[in-house]
Amino acid sequence: MHAFKSGFILIVILHLFVSCNKNSSTGPGVKLAAVIQQSPENEALLNMDSVLFEWDKVEDAESYELVVDDDSAFTSPVVTQQEIDETSCQLTLPGLGIYFWRVRAEGGEWSEVWWMEISFTHGKVTDIEGNVYNTIKIGDQWWMAENLKVAHYRNGDLIPNVTENAEWGDLETGARCVFDNDEKNANTYGYLYNWFALNDSSNISPLGWHVPTDEEWKKLEIALGMSPSEADEAAWRGTNEGSQLAGRPDLWNDGGLENNEAFGESGFSALPGGYRNGNDGNFDYFGHYANFWSSTEYNSDNVRQRTMDYNRSDVSRRHPNKRYGFSVRLVRD
Repeated sequence: MHAFKSGFILIVILHLFVSCNKNSSTGPGVKLAAVIQQSPENEALLNMDSVLFEWDKVEDAESYELVVDDDSAFTSPVVTQQEIDETSCQLTLPGLGIYFWRVRAEGGEWSEVWWMEISFTHGKVTDIEGNVYNTIKIGDQWWMAENLKVAHYRNGDLIPNVTENAEWGDLETGARCVFDNDEKNANTYGYLYNWFALNDSSNISPLGWHVPTDEEWKKLEIALGMSPSEADEAAWRGTNEGSQLAGRPDLWNDGGLENNEAFGESGFSALPGGYRNGNDGNFDYFGHYANFWSSTEYNSDNVRQRTMDYNRSDVSRRHPNKRYGFSVRLVRD
């Protein structure tokens, strides 16, 4: 029997992610496609409609046998499909999880064992006001893929909307605003919050979510390719992680961020909502910067945060004062 060629292609459809890996240098080539009939927002309702396997043709083989199991020993296969007369087979699987599979040509030996993981990479979260946000799985973290735009804490208390510049610059309590005090901007860019709003015991986050720590930001950056040593540095670090985190090129000023080939790859979709200055209350750099708080204090007056710049592809880690108004992304507990 001729050896199967190695290599694989991944196809993502809807909210389902299918990954495939091999355990040696040889194995069947494969294309996997997953299609679901029901919304994946509720994992219990997941119904796999089909997974399409395709492999390379074996010379002179007239039929193939494909076995899929959730156990690499194949003691009790989930699916066994015999006498397949083409180099593809569409199978129904029970749902999320890790599956092992192998294929052989008629009269031949089994291929190497390959495995795939089927899991969600997108979801939803709803705040106390009923605002629904898209979420994205990056590495093993779940992040909001939109900026927070809630006007109330989780306990129902209002987060004050402060419009006067002088008042904003003197605050030491929680507050929010929208860029240029134009409420239309909130629909796309969310609110800008000072850090006191994030640290309020009334809790700005929906149940099960929280403001990310500096370490959680670093974990995200490392998942996108930044080295741990770079992640620990201050100011601008990395290579294209900022471009990966950004989204909506139509909203960014033209520059190195959106022109990098990795732009938008992560699905995080950071937007250039600018910021509000913590000293004079002025609004600045709309279309230029995306700025996000962490929950980690640098000292009694300053806090770690992240910035993406329209003209750069990397990510800045700095520590401005707590009175600045920045966008907020949440991470799941």
